[in-house]
Amino acid sequence: MKLRRSTPRPASGARMARRLATVGAVASVAVLAAPSLASAAPSRGGMEHIRIVSDSNRSTSSIVIRGAFVDGGTDYAKGKRDVAVFADGGFIIHHPGGTFSFELNPRTCVAHLSGNGNYSIGGGFGAYRGVTGQGTYVFHGILTFGRNGQGRCAVHRAPTASQTIIRASGTMSK
Repeated sequence: MKLRRSTPRPASGARMARRLATVGAVASVAVLAAPSLASAAPSRGGMEHIRIVSDSNRSTSSIVIRGAFVDGGTDYAKGKRDVAVFADGGFIIHHPGGTFSFELNPRTCVAHLSGNGNYSIGGGFGAYRGVTGQGTYVFHGILTFGRNGQGRCAVHRAPTASQTIIRASGTMSK
């Protein structure tokens, strides 16, 4: 079966807020089962790559950082800030806004999300005390929705399934 993409349409403020709330919920929905990959020992900084993966079957997201620091842990999303927690500490990721798109195929009730923006890192604790950073992120997600009583996609309800991948890169130092 061949899937056709629908043409994106601008969303109203309320609709976009609901969709972004869904994205926030989706982004806080995956758990990393692996232990910390390495310590936050480096005292210098450099380029850092961050990947956060979530799916609708989990209550938190997994996070892997690699570059000046190498570690893996759990990301707890809450609004415009996430707390990244690793075995030896963690830090706060601020992401105040960005550009987002939401495309819904009304025949399949499958939605594609994408977006990008800026982030900053601070509020480190444990091995990450004193860490700072900043950079840009891009994200892509897919959501599936059920149908309402009229046979339309029920986008105002929670998705029946979702997956989101956030990729970020920038500088990070301690």
